[in-house]
Amino acid sequence: MNQNIFRRLPGGFLVFLLLALIFEGTLFLIPGYVLLSVPYGRESVRLKGEEADRANNYNIIISGDCTGWAGIRPLLLDKRLNIQSYNFSVDVAQTYMINYLILKRYLANCSRKPELVVFQLSPISLLGRHYLDLKRLRRSILPYFRVDSDLLTEIARAKMEPPFLYLSHQILSLIPSYQKQFALRRGPWFIISQIRNYDRSIYDDYLKFYRDKKGFFNEDMDPTKETVAEITDIPPEYQSFSLSPYNCYYIDKILSLLDENNIPTVLCLTPVRSDEMKIWSRYHLRERLDNLLRSKAEEYDNVLAFWDMADVVSDPKYFADRVHLKFAGATILTEELAKRIRGLQK
Repeated sequence: MNQNIFRRLPGGFLVFLLLALIFEGTLFLIPGYVLLSVPYGRESVRLKGEEADRANNYNIIISGDCTGWAGIRPLLLDKRLNIQSYNFSVDVAQTYMINYLILKRYLANCSRKPELVVFQLSPISLLGRHYLDLKRLRRSILPYFRVDSDLLTEIARAKMEPPFLYLSHQILSLIPSYQKQFALRRGPWFIISQIRNYDRSIYDDYLKFYRDKKGFFNEDMDPTKETVAEITDIPPEYQSFSLSPYNCYYIDKILSLLDENNIPTVLCLTPVRSDEMKIWSRYHLRERLDNLLRSKAEEYDNVLAFWDMADVVSDPKYFADRVHLKFAGATILTEELAKRIRGLQK
């Protein structure tokens, strides 16, 4: 009977079906990590999620966006303060929702609550149109972050249009071309180039670096970075002081969670380039951000201090691009952070 069904199908459809099966089979045989690009940044999020699931007992944990990810060096902090710390900061595209979930998972699994949380905030996350949509979810979160009820609950709060249906996503994820659509969008030559130039040792070295450096990312290792010689303007959202409701919502959730657990916390404003700060002065941006964050700190009893660290590292030579510090800049910032934490301990 099955043979009769195939006899009745048009020849062109059978050819198409055969080609589709060959195409999907070929994609299936290509490991997903082969199609990822140096510096494999989003894989770091997977490692941080795994770290949060362990029974750790770090003295200090750092949370924030990618400016903190590339700005605070836990190994240096450990050395200066004789402690153990970890940097759980994530990419700005993953929003503070992922910071919140990582923190929740960490507190649920840790053998001892942290003595201090350094919560790093930056203008790129506070100002602008940051939110979660299907594109960001599928590209930056689902392939790297363990899906559990906590993540699905927060996704439901986002009220995306069209709505995200996880069951449909699970079924579609069985199809190789759906799994690897991030690479397919870049075209066949990208895939061919990735396969030809792939070196597993490079991938392994980057992941080892992320593990060894305890969540810190060295921007000097990113070959895709293009140095910004001079900043001559700032985004319209900065000028109009348009806050991100989505990120502000999760900042409050993070601070509330820390307050409920009686965990001492400091808020830090990330460093800003001096050429950008000159433009800030026209719009009184620094004062407005400081007032916002100081008032936010006063809402929570567990927040010990707000530190405006915008000018701790301000020379453009210490920046890999517009907002991310180079290794030398991260060293200066971490040294200053260690000094201020030592002051709290005294």
